Amino acid sequence: MSKRNREKRRAAGVQTCRADDGSTFEHREPPYAGVGSVNLTGHDPGIPGKVTPFERWECDGYYGTLRRYEDGLPTLPGGQPYGTGPCAIIGITADSETARHDWRAYQDIKNALVGDEWEAVELYPAESRKVDPSNRFYLFCFPKGVFTFGWGHRNVVAPRDGSAPQRGWLTRGDACPPRP
Repeated sequence: MSKRNREKRRAAGVQTCRADDGSTFEHREPPYAGVGSVNLTGHDPGIPGKVTPFERWECDGYYGTLRRYEDGLPTLPGGQPYGTGPCAIIGITADSETARHDWRAYQDIKNALVGDEWEAVELYPAESRKVDPSNRFYLFCFPKGVFTFGWGHRNVVAPRDGSAPQRGWLTRGDACPPRP
């Protein structure tokens, strides 16, 4: 296959992959286009004693809420397990109101709202603590170093360098995003 044809296939989201048994297959997935600018659009004062004040935000494909806490999360029974420092909760809903869930989009939203060096988790709780009123997802965000689990290094590869299917980045060509 010519270099020109390989480039056309990559731009179309086609990747040739090798299966565990050694055979090859084509993986088709459009490149990630990004979420554009994440903009704060308003402030809601909340309801004293019931709903924490929050900011509203929106970007291409998503909208939601941002709640910031300077002294830990006040709403958890038994106190905040990660100390009393700053944290945030980002609520994310797709514009389509569907359960669309794109890890790269959530990472970009998290970076824009709380910072590149903050970390976030999405909790899959005990059934007794489940909150599922709509197609909204929540990221619980803390400064880097609060979590004692996860990877200790960065490893982001372009589709042509991956060992499994990996989509490209439309806004960055077929290259890996730069290291911050």
